[in-house]
Amino acid sequence: MLEIGRLGTFEFPAGLYLYCGSALNGLKGRIRRHLRRDKKHHWHIDRLTAVAPVAQVWWVVEGARRECRWADAIKEQGGQIVARRFGSSDCKCSSHLLWWEKGEYTSDLYRILFADAGQATFGMWAAGKDEDSPGFEPGESAKSPS
Repeated sequence: MLEIGRLGTFEFPAGLYLYCGSALNGLKGRIRRHLRRDKKHHWHIDRLTAVAPVAQVWWVVEGARRECRWADAIKEQGGQIVARRFGSSDCKCSSHLLWWEKGEYTSDLYRILFADAGQATFGMWAAGKDEDSPGFEPGESAKSPS
């Protein structure tokens, strides 16, 4: 059980979670912050990343907000909501955090999420073997969704 601010207390089943967020100004700083365990809890995701390691970051650099489209696409592929309104208090989405029961993130999901990236810079960063993640730099591990 984990308390998520004013949203309440939720049970988070073991497994993988996908969180969809945006950082229109300051992507590097926002992701570095999310990778830290020791931080002031400002966003819903801060409560979860304080107790669970981040395994991967999928990112895109462009001027548009993608979190609502991504959350919908993940739900269509089998993602399940475990905490209503998590990360989505500023929109009408049911949640921006989805539990992924399938056991691993698939290349199909990666392709679906980045299908409309066009000329935008996008990619995936994976944590090393250490529990605490090293830094994040867009461009270091950019991958094509092929």
